Amino acid sequence: MVISVYVKDAPFKKLPLIAKGLIHDWNWLLSGNLEIAEPLGDGIFIIGILVWISSIIIGFIFAIRDFRWYQEHALPE
Repeated sequence: MVISVYVKDAPFKKLPLIAKGLIHDWNWLLSGNLEIAEPLGDGIFIIGILVWISSIIIGFIFAIRDFRWYQEHALPE
């Protein structure tokens, strides 16, 4: 989700880069189409939120499933 901030910064190039002499890669990738930087950043953010929520839900589903399985199948002593 943090990448969305970097994508949205492509037209402005205000965020600092990691090292000197580097180019703003999203500015370069979107050159000629910088007007789509904000909607693209918003889309990446929304996808990130959906993946995050889905991961939590799927994790709970697997945890509940495993808990129920271990309740039914006691481990040998």
